[in-house]
Amino acid sequence: MAVHTDLTIYQGDTYLSPWWVVVVDGAGIELADPDAGWTVKAQARRDGEVVLTWATTGSTTGARILTSPWTGEVDGQPVQTSAVRLYLTPAATALLEANRSLAFDIELNNPDAGPLDDPYRVTLVVGAISVTKDVTE
Repeated sequence: MAVHTDLTIYQGDTYLSPWWVVVVDGAGIELADPDAGWTVKAQARRDGEVVLTWATTGSTTGARILTSPWTGEVDGQPVQTSAVRLYLTPAATALLEANRSLAFDIELNNPDAGPLDDPYRVTLVVGAISVTKDVTE
């Protein structure tokens, strides 16, 4: 089940989202290991048109998904996994139209991690992005 989070981005400022911990069926995954097969990608859209793409590679200029190792408890059990967050440079946020909202989602994919060694794809986070003009320009 996807987590719902709404975000506010200030036009012309650096943007860092909150961290989201990635757990699949109670187990951790290693996003930093390319041999594990996991990828994570996010998009922001307005009226169905893609405005921004975040990925570890192949993102919109000035946009990246950052990953970090995470250790903690999930449902009372210790888990070692990865956490993700969205990053935008000031140049990227300056190009966003102020006072307009975007729909966004973050998806996790693996070509053969499904229960039948089939593709696994799940939406982790969904929400709206509000783009606001920075008052201290």
